[in-house]
Amino acid sequence: MTRNRMLNMSERWFRFLQRLYPPDFRDEMGNAVVEAYMDRTRDALTNSGKIHLIALWLRAFVDSLRNGAAERVRPAASWRRAGNWGRDVELVRRRLVRSPTFAATTIGTLTIGLGMFAVVFTAVQKVLIDPMPYKNPGDLYYVWRDYGPIVDVKRGSLGGTDVAELQKTNPIIEDAAGLQPFLGGIFSLREGADPMEIAVTSTSHNLFSLLGVVPALGRNFAPDEAGLGPGREQVMVLTHTFGSGSEPTAASSARMYASRAGRLP
Repeated sequence: MTRNRMLNMSERWFRFLQRLYPPDFRDEMGNAVVEAYMDRTRDALTNSGKIHLIALWLRAFVDSLRNGAAERVRPAASWRRAGNWGRDVELVRRRLVRSPTFAATTIGTLTIGLGMFAVVFTAVQKVLIDPMPYKNPGDLYYVWRDYGPIVDVKRGSLGGTDVAELQKTNPIIEDAAGLQPFLGGIFSLREGADPMEIAVTSTSHNLFSLLGVVPALGRNFAPDEAGLGPGREQVMVLTHTFGSGSEPTAASSARMYASRAGRLP
């Protein structure tokens, strides 16, 4: 007897045993059960032979007698009767088992897609949704000057006199602080270390009090430390990364910032 004939006989036998189950079970799960037994039939014909196939037929008969009667008396999974999704999930699972390459590709695609979604969601959450870690972040505004008629700078820093005028508008504007970032500060992390160029932001002394934050270590700027002059030392507040004591690399130095109390031009 050929292999195809044995497979056809097995399928007819398993479908005949479906009559032992209630009609709604056959409609929902009948094809999945037959496919499960057919998978075992193919394995038996390939690896074991006809004796094991006959044993499989007998085991399917016994299982159908026991489970069919149990399903008629008390359904083991009532959710199967609520819709087709249970049957569909079972069929999808068996299709994926038969096609491992397709299953691996599908799972990999879903994993990459979900990972990218998580990254984008985290970025949007941090940048657009979460409030900034400052006091009353909704009341903060960034003010700039358009230097377009003079130079090609649309959002330039305000001058010191501009900041001073904004500070006089209290209570319309509660407070104003000047910020002027520039690249070109040459500093050494400690005595004897090689100097490096980092990004520095000159600011007025009230920046941290305006934002409602305090340094993690050390103190804030003092009002009498503003400005530059003979004999006056420059005061700096370092970022956590730069002040942690580790030697920064050239690649990471561009991401380190320091704030210096000084008079803006």
